[in-house]
Amino acid sequence: MFKGKGNGGKNTGKGLVKLGIGTLVVATVSGFGGIAGAASFQVNLRTDLPDDNPGDGVCRAIQTTDKERRFDCSLRAAIMEANAWPGADKIVLGFGTYRLTRSGYSVETAGAAGDLDIVDKLQIFGKGKTLTTIDASNLGDRIFDIHGPGVVTMEKMTLNGGTAMGGPRDNYSYSTNDQTEELSCPVVKPADEADGGAILNRGAIVQLKDMFFENNRALCDGGAIESVGDAIMVMTGCDFAYNTAIGNGGAVENDEDSIMTITTADFQWNNAMENGGALASDDSMLFLTKGTMTYNSARGMGGGIWNGDSDSMKVASTSITYNDAADGGGIYNNDGFLKLRNNIVEYNSPNDIVDQQIQEELPK
Repeated sequence: MFKGKGNGGKNTGKGLVKLGIGTLVVATVSGFGGIAGAASFQVNLRTDLPDDNPGDGVCRAIQTTDKERRFDCSLRAAIMEANAWPGADKIVLGFGTYRLTRSGYSVETAGAAGDLDIVDKLQIFGKGKTLTTIDASNLGDRIFDIHGPGVVTMEKMTLNGGTAMGGPRDNYSYSTNDQTEELSCPVVKPADEADGGAILNRGAIVQLKDMFFENNRALCDGGAIESVGDAIMVMTGCDFAYNTAIGNGGAVENDEDSIMTITTADFQWNNAMENGGALASDDSMLFLTKGTMTYNSARGMGGGIWNGDSDSMKVASTSITYNDAADGGGIYNNDGFLKLRNNIVEYNSPNDIVDQQIQEELPK
């Protein structure tokens, strides 16, 4: 068993500065709702229909049957209207499941089909992790594509069944092995990207609170969440289960000079075909506090966590148990700055921690 107390780098000052930035993000998002000119949309239609006139300030889904009323507001219509209506807008969801079904692959950001594109400041609120669900099992695309810069917050909902496969199968390569399909992330990613099964954050400031991510999948990285391009992401009380990445980060990947803080999170049964069964970070900064990781796996390195080449990673007060990988069943620190404080890392296979910079502290 390893109860972590170690310091794997000399970058302590930078880490503290970046952690301060993460705290500042929370304060920034907290004051989000008071911005003048913001519109508020109450979603009362679970059918996946687009807005009939984006930019008129009214969330009104295009009608397809006599049963749908002129004032029906769908989630997709609300997001389209929010994108077209300048300012920090708010969307409120009710109880139940909102199923996304308007499939279609495109690089456009209008959001009329495929994933839900967010291009402006926005808040989305559900009723609770077990009470509000956005389900993309029949969409064949990820759930949210957030285009930075901007500030976005989401709270109290489940995101299920998102699939970021980069477009139709003809657009990417894959191989087969013994008649069993074996997908692989292509060297050159498709134009529509193949990261972030539930959320792809392209350089925005995003806060996630009291969220559950389940059964999401990415052809490349971040089975549930991919945060890239100098993005900032703050997660509190978010749980991840049964998410899969064909590349890195079965549940979450933080990449491309991004900053991520995760507090009170649970990762179970997530899987990466490459590295980081639960969590991966590369060329970025990541801070994890009060987390649990169990039964996650990676075919490569880091069944629980893979630290690629991060400027700073700090893991504190976290339990990492019963994860497995080819090496570093609990944590694999590839070539980054890593700090461990007051963690429990045990019962991982084939070993708990692989890190050239940290000396394991044996229990007394």
